[in-house]
Amino acid sequence: MRNNEITRRQAIGRGLGGLGGIGLAGIVSNIGAERKAYAQTPSKAIVRTELPETNLIADGTTVYNMNVRADTMAFPGVMFNGAQWVVGVPSYFTVVGANLPDGTNNTQGPSDNPEDFFYNVLMGSYNRVDSVVEGGELGDNVRGTYNVFNGPSDVSDKLLGMYYFSVNTDAPLGEQNSFGLGSVLLVDTSFNTYQLFPEKNLEIQNDIYNIVAAPVADVPAITPAGLAVMGGLAALAGGTIVNKLKKK
Repeated sequence: MRNNEITRRQAIGRGLGGLGGIGLAGIVSNIGAERKAYAQTPSKAIVRTELPETNLIADGTTVYNMNVRADTMAFPGVMFNGAQWVVGVPSYFTVVGANLPDGTNNTQGPSDNPEDFFYNVLMGSYNRVDSVVEGGELGDNVRGTYNVFNGPSDVSDKLLGMYYFSVNTDAPLGEQNSFGLGSVLLVDTSFNTYQLFPEKNLEIQNDIYNIVAAPVADVPAITPAGLAVMGGLAALAGGTIVNKLKKK
């Protein structure tokens, strides 16, 4: 088990996101794996942001969900052991939470969520998503399998991370934009990397949102019949006042 954990630290902990390590190029060199040259291939993995709801109300209270998903169908049979990404958060969003899709709360055991990219795979200690915005980013998002030589293959648009946010009341109405994705990296079990540059074997896609105003409470329309009733009530009230004055 200790040997597996050392391998895990070398291949994912140091490689994904440079978390106090030597960088991905160093990892590949250390492990002695030969990287494939994908610069000329049209095949691309996809990592994307998903917004189940795209019309976002700027009321400061409604909580929305944003998912990060990945798809590796362009590389049939290739197993993936790790992923990292950074989420760019617009200043008028307030992030209220984030969680892994594995359903295990990162305890020992394989992911039990069929919608998880790493479904039914035992995950290592480098397995988390960030919920604290720093410098406009959620920067600490990393997932890695416990056994670096094992991972899912032929994954069709599954979850890497799930985030929850609200829209501030001062958000610009009519704004159409997206969450950003940066420093996106996938790693396979042969330690080939998938990213925008230099490999150019990764594509990033983002759902576009639209900021809308909070709905105004409906004011009941006054119909002609309603006006007649109101007029009658006013006349009745006026007659009552006149009668009281006459009695005096």
